[in-house]
Amino acid sequence: MSIKYDFLLADRMKREGITVPYGTPPEEALERCILPHDDEGFITCFSVNSCDYMCREADTNGRCPAGKVLEKDKTDMDNNVQCNIWLAGQSFTEQLACYKLEVAAYCGRKFEVTPSNILAIRGLIVATVVMILFWIVAEFALRSVDRGLRQEQAEGMARMGVELPAKRRFLRQQILERWAAEARFNYAHASQAGSVWGNGTTPGGNESMVSPSVAAQSPYGVAGAGEYMSDVPGVKSQLQSRNPKKRFESNAWRRRLDQYRNLNQDKKKAFVNKEKLRTGLLNIFFILLVIFTEWFIMRFSPQHMNPDDSLYDAFVGVVSIWDATSVLDWLIFLDVLLDIFLFGCAMFVVKWPKKPVFAEHMQEELKASIPKAIEEEEDDDDDDEKRPLAQLQQQQQQEEEEDDDDMTPRSMMTAPSDESETVDFVLSQGMTRDVCLLIACHQSTMTEERYETFTATLRAALMVFPPSHIFVCDNGVSPVPVDDNQWATQQVHPDINYLYVPEGNKTFAFYWCNKYWIPYLVQNGRVTDFKYAVIIDDDVPLPPDLHIPHQLLDQNPNIKAVHFPITAATPDGKPNLLVQCQDIEYKIAGLHKLFQATLARSLSCHGAVALWDRETLDEIFYEHDTVFNGEDMYMGLSLLRKRDDSKIISSAQAIVPTYAPDNWGMLFRQRVKSWDVTSHKKTFTYIWEIINPRSWCHLASWVLKPYFLQELLTIVLDWLRTFLLCGLIIRDWVSFLFMFVIFTGLIYVMVVLFEIVVLRDRHDLRSSFCACLTFPWYRLSSLVFRVGALLQNLLVYSHVRKGIKIRVREDEIRDIPPCPPSPDVDWFTVWTGDIPEDEKQQAESTIPEENDGRVHDGAGQDDQGSSSAAADADAASSNPPQVIPPPPGQQRRSSNNHH
Repeated sequence: MSIKYDFLLADRMKREGITVPYGTPPEEALERCILPHDDEGFITCFSVNSCDYMCREADTNGRCPAGKVLEKDKTDMDNNVQCNIWLAGQSFTEQLACYKLEVAAYCGRKFEVTPSNILAIRGLIVATVVMILFWIVAEFALRSVDRGLRQEQAEGMARMGVELPAKRRFLRQQILERWAAEARFNYAHASQAGSVWGNGTTPGGNESMVSPSVAAQSPYGVAGAGEYMSDVPGVKSQLQSRNPKKRFESNAWRRRLDQYRNLNQDKKKAFVNKEKLRTGLLNIFFILLVIFTEWFIMRFSPQHMNPDDSLYDAFVGVVSIWDATSVLDWLIFLDVLLDIFLFGCAMFVVKWPKKPVFAEHMQEELKASIPKAIEEEEDDDDDDEKRPLAQLQQQQQQEEEEDDDDMTPRSMMTAPSDESETVDFVLSQGMTRDVCLLIACHQSTMTEERYETFTATLRAALMVFPPSHIFVCDNGVSPVPVDDNQWATQQVHPDINYLYVPEGNKTFAFYWCNKYWIPYLVQNGRVTDFKYAVIIDDDVPLPPDLHIPHQLLDQNPNIKAVHFPITAATPDGKPNLLVQCQDIEYKIAGLHKLFQATLARSLSCHGAVALWDRETLDEIFYEHDTVFNGEDMYMGLSLLRKRDDSKIISSAQAIVPTYAPDNWGMLFRQRVKSWDVTSHKKTFTYIWEIINPRSWCHLASWVLKPYFLQELLTIVLDWLRTFLLCGLIIRDWVSFLFMFVIFTGLIYVMVVLFEIVVLRDRHDLRSSFCACLTFPWYRLSSLVFRVGALLQNLLVYSHVRKGIKIRVREDEIRDIPPCPPSPDVDWFTVWTGDIPEDEKQQAESTIPEENDGRVHDGAGQDDQGSSSAAADADAASSNPPQVIPPPPGQQRRSSNNHH
């Protein structure tokens, strides 16, 4: 029984010896009372008898009513209901107003379960029911979104079934013409044995095109992924043929494909038993964790608490954190305090940089200094338009004769297209001299909307990067592309590099392109050897004023990556209120990255856009597990674990837009299945980063430890939040409302300070009034996403196969896709080794027999008859397979999007 503290009553209890010191366990305070430590609050008394023997109503001799439901009349005490109490084995008696008393509904002789435990158990039961109902509703919502995506996928596949075959044949014809031109050149210069780039004007000037090689070590143990030299004197595999078409048709290349496919299948079988063990252990761990969470809440829930007398007392009780005695109260307080502390430090240390006007100013000055060149260029264009067709044909014939004199086919030079030759175009890309752009895409043109988004991303990239610096890294689970990403890429600009990796993983596609494909193109003189790489998603249109800090990168070799803040946008440029709230969230996250970089280094770059040193990128990807969720965080942690002077800086002069979900369904799916679930998956990573002894002597690790601690506290509260809130509502709903209002007010203060103080020099980045007014409620709603992510991690993640590190695949499994034997690749057939049926029929009638008995299992004298082989090449170019043009509607759409 709890009695409202009264000095006279407490003094009488002391004189009669029925009190024990504060903090005495209930089992040691039987038939005694515990006085509060600060002479405020309640006197708690325990009895070995039933609660009914401790208190009875004075008038009716009935059970004492609950004090919190009684009317209180403090002006006339006689108007209040009176109750008689008996304590210390009924040796102590007193009459008090019933509203001052609270009698426990449940008592046990050993007091192993206190009344507060009973309230906590009620909260646990209610919270469990709420979470079950929430998961059911969440599953319906997620499945509804997934059903819409599957329907969209089915419609896209049906559209591709109609449009893709014609585009595929058209692209195949282009490749055949390039192969034929290269074959004619190589056969004509067999004695020279040099590349078309043999003039030495390119990085691959002295490399042989006949035998392209890659410096990287092969995943197959025989040769590099692109090394095709034979060690047997006088014997040469068709993989070294001067005709690129024969390289892809060689038995050696087919064996490499078979080896890759077989190793890939063996990998799945080898790891299935390990995954079963991991799933079982995780299920057991999560069950124990749920049990521990409920015990923890019952054990540390506030004890001997009673409702406050007024709203003012309830408010004071919520804000008086210094009076907190429960571990749960301190956990909540520390999480809020750490969040406010880190934001306050970032706000006072960081001022958002101004716009990068220097690049724009430099471009304008250069344009103004050469107006004559621009006018001459325009005059030449006008002359070309007015020139008669006969003169244009004569000029083209002269150029072809010059090609014949140089003996270098123009089709093999991959010269810049007309779109790349304007002064404006060149000047706008002066800041990306040694930087390439890798764009990850996966079924990016499956629908009309995705097609427009993807092509808009490419057109925006062309405002910053030359087309030869752009690599579209397409990937999918199928061995052939299922949509027309390559077609869309060529329609935007024919000089953009396209590749397809037959594994549906963004990280692995980036790794393969950076590790194998770019070095191979460098050795063949197709591209320059880039030092840095910007990696983006297919829905990130780069701003034309993207600032790449070359000066900092050149001065400080320890800078390994650059973080770019992002802003939420929509394809139509009209974001709704939900997107605007996400925009504020992205910018506040960018503020913390700026703060980290100012003190030491950023934790990680954003997954949507980042700049990396290519050598460092190889090292980071080598240790990556290629799991999509949290791949950007994993990359930052991998760099941090080196414990060296490597840095990730933040370049916030230009903010990069990325398309954000514009409806609650897609946002809920994004956060529950991807973003927020990453925090729970990295729980032990955060713990290890906090306690790791190697991090104690590393400055950057100390700077980032508060962020790891904050994330860890948030994860702990995710497990406790639903149980605590339900228990608080049952115990004291008024305090719950006050807590809700206080936290909302704190978020309002953060938003106002961010908009006024941090963005004081960037009015262009400030959000609308409605967005600022709505953001705190959006932020509170994100707590629902965290609960969904918790359940996703608990019920789904343990059954999902963990990714295999690329290091394991390179060194142990060795199932990395081989590098194609030519820079010109038909990506629709390269991973299958198939030859189109129409080409098979044509080959039987046009290609002469070359096998004279010296070819053994794909190896032999490829060049025994250069004349017949040259005829083969001529046939391939003079009699290409019949190509059906793409649908007119698709042509019109592509031409409208042409840059």
